[in-house]
Amino acid sequence: FIGKRLQSSLAGHEVVVLHRGNAGTTAVEGVRLVHGDLADVSALTSLIAQFKPDVLVDMVAMNGAQAQPRVQAMAGRVGRAVVISSGSVYLSFGRLCGDEPGPFVNEPFCESMPVSQRLFPYRGQTGGLERYRFLETYEKLEVERAYCSNPQLRSVMVRLPMVYGAEDPDGRLWPYLTRMLAGRSCIYLHDAAASWKNSRLYVDDAAQAIGALVLNDQATGIYNVADEDAMTEADWITAIGRASGWSGRVIRVPARHAPWARPRIDELPQRANFQQHLTMCSQRLRQELGYQEAVGHVLGLQRAVRGTLGHKAFAESLEQDLDLDRLVSEGHVETCIT
Repeated sequence: FIGKRLQSSLAGHEVVVLHRGNAGTTAVEGVRLVHGDLADVSALTSLIAQFKPDVLVDMVAMNGAQAQPRVQAMAGRVGRAVVISSGSVYLSFGRLCGDEPGPFVNEPFCESMPVSQRLFPYRGQTGGLERYRFLETYEKLEVERAYCSNPQLRSVMVRLPMVYGAEDPDGRLWPYLTRMLAGRSCIYLHDAAASWKNSRLYVDDAAQAIGALVLNDQATGIYNVADEDAMTEADWITAIGRASGWSGRVIRVPARHAPWARPRIDELPQRANFQQHLTMCSQRLRQELGYQEAVGHVLGLQRAVRGTLGHKAFAESLEQDLDLDRLVSEGHVETCIT
């Protein structure tokens, strides 16, 4: 998803992509594909010996157990590692999920903000959904610690927000877009959900930022990457609607309807408290590297919607859409329009 765009952002440089042979894996012109898996340490060691990379980008490490063997293989042999991490490492994410005590902190968080104390925030919270089974062992904070603790390997951590695009494996647009295309006149959110702010980033802009960090030898430490201004969930839905030609509206409902009138982000636990925002500050990246989104959310959403409409899996999800309008018309849901 991001990796395919990253290849383009590194055009003009020698790029080798280690891939697992998944369907649809392609390379842009001048990029070499090598079949293999970062989890295979012997294969990784051979690859490093063959190509002697200046920078190695780890897009897939999910936890410390996966990261540690790779770090050992790279240490002293690779110039730098650029590692994809997540905004889920911050304390604010733990408070959103109901795992961390303390008051809500809703100003945009920079790289120095506290991280979660409780590891594996998704464990036991995925509701048995097969597509989110991998989240049971997902902990990017362990990945960061594995890379940053080895003095023989210079590492850069790239903390991403929720990234969206036409080929997004998490289908970030799907839950709202299906309702819009099914002719729903309204989308419902409870008050806290409608006002909830969440940083996002279009996939091409994410790849652009990662590429800039790969090519800047002076970059070191942790960098947040996110759109400069985080939208509320209500504004996010409105923006998707504008990009798809939807003329409906967002309606706020009482808090007691929270189980279904919440942001459609399935991996977040049911106990999530949307009074805690997830807004990331990316000023360090902008000031040090001069980063500015090449696409931005307006054009990004237009491209994402166009690409999503042609996705077979999306068409199937459209057929399975829930008819919330029927619940309202039958009096099962009380609404308060604001």
